[in-house]
Amino acid sequence: MEPGQNTHNSQLAYDDEIDLFQLCTDLWQKRVLITFVALAVLACGVSYAYWAPEVYKAQASLLPAPVSSLSELTAVADSTVVANVSPEVAFDLTNQYLASDDKVSPGEAFDLTNQYLASMEVKKALLNSPAVSGYIGHAFPESTELGKLASLSKLMVVLLPDIKKSRNSTEVSIEWHDPAQAAELVNTWVELAMNGARSELITNARGSLDDEIEKVSEKIKAKEAGVLSQLNIELLKLMDAKKIAVQNGLVDPVDLATESFVTNRPFFTNVMELRSLYLLGSKALSSEIEILEKRKEGFDKYDPALTELKEHRMSLERIVLEEGLVLTANIDARAVPPEARLKPKRTMIMLVSLVLGAMVGFFVALIVVSVEKRKAALS
Repeated sequence: MEPGQNTHNSQLAYDDEIDLFQLCTDLWQKRVLITFVALAVLACGVSYAYWAPEVYKAQASLLPAPVSSLSELTAVADSTVVANVSPEVAFDLTNQYLASDDKVSPGEAFDLTNQYLASMEVKKALLNSPAVSGYIGHAFPESTELGKLASLSKLMVVLLPDIKKSRNSTEVSIEWHDPAQAAELVNTWVELAMNGARSELITNARGSLDDEIEKVSEKIKAKEAGVLSQLNIELLKLMDAKKIAVQNGLVDPVDLATESFVTNRPFFTNVMELRSLYLLGSKALSSEIEILEKRKEGFDKYDPALTELKEHRMSLERIVLEEGLVLTANIDARAVPPEARLKPKRTMIMLVSLVLGAMVGFFVALIVVSVEKRKAALS
């Protein structure tokens, strides 16, 4: 020993060292205790694995619907609607439709469906759906409607398309204690969401269709006013011409090919006057006035553009938007009753219980050995 070294401290250092061989020997002597604790923990794990409620996960997959499934929503803007009108009218109407935002793309319809899937409105509708309300009421017997809705929402999952994860579909799933009920819940949920999105699109399309009919009606009114105004102008001209013809004693049309008319009627000295309407004579002018008066009663039949506009309005009014033909999403895979349960995972629970039991057993054994050694040291 070197001079000045503390003999007491050196002894403490040796006493604090752990003898692994002795520790293993002590633990081996406590093998019964370790085994008992491990089996006890394993028994708890096995009990939980077999007594815990079974949970099944039903899942459906949705993709954007094809363009053809939205043809009902674009009927107003379809070029076939204006196929039977004149080029001028067709060009005008088509430009109006192309400039509007009424067309719905499959992507927009799909996004709307996803919004409905995540909405509380659809979840509440699912809660009150006659097809599944019995299941939910049995699962949450003591909850209020708000509590049931909150509990149900925790079990409902919507995974939207994610480019980073190479997922181009919407995955809809519900975790439930019965596989058949889980599948029915998912399918009902999807159906309610698609119905909600479809109803909104149909309502918007009908509103747009009504707006287009109103626009065409305004064009018809403006056109009718223009035609009537033109007819009235022509009537006034003919009436004035008739007055002049009567005042000048012209009953029959004047033959401008004869020169005697100009020489015998000194008051006709101007060439432009000879070309005036009154030269037709009061008799012919009366006939034309009578015809124009009758034309005012059915003036729309004599204007091709006005007739085309009315036919176009009738074609718009005949459009019937069939709600059942509109698909806002394509169900790529309907939910089916899952064969394997999601929870509890019994094999994993038992393995974890066994490992955890062994760890707890060793820990308890270490405590017992430590206590026994301390008691032996004190005695």
